Amino acid sequence: MRLLKRARSFCETGASERRIFVETAALSVFVFAGFRIAGVSRTQAYLRRWAVLRARQGVEFQLSLAEEGRIVECATRSQSRLSRLVGNRGTCLERSFALWAVLLKRGVSTDLKIGFRKTDRIEGHAWIEHRGFPINELSAIVSDYETSQGSMHFDKWRPT
Repeated sequence: MRLLKRARSFCETGASERRIFVETAALSVFVFAGFRIAGVSRTQAYLRRWAVLRARQGVEFQLSLAEEGRIVECATRSQSRLSRLVGNRGTCLERSFALWAVLLKRGVSTDLKIGFRKTDRIEGHAWIEHRGFPINELSAIVSDYETSQGSMHFDKWRPT
């Protein structure tokens, strides 16, 4: 019964939201496998090529702040739904890369933040920020981390 309710809820969402959910699911699997097979840098390069392909097809991005906000909200909601559905969230870096690619494909610019904190050991964490605010993590959590090397703006940063 719960599965039927979820399926009905999925069908009732708009086409763009369904597309974002499906892309998020596919990219989560791709990033998971890509990190293990090709490494982080190559996976990031493949994701960039996939996302920028739309721009090469002549699509101009003139998004208003409201449109950007709607896209960011829809993408983060899709990622949360997927995590609840499969019961596995993946690593913070995997989630951040998948979210970044979905947003970049739609013309939304983001920053990858990587932070460290020292408790009884050194811990690292990654998250995505849009306009200076974390979108796939709570502000209270990321405030505990010191970011290293500022941020990597994904539209400009290239792996070496």
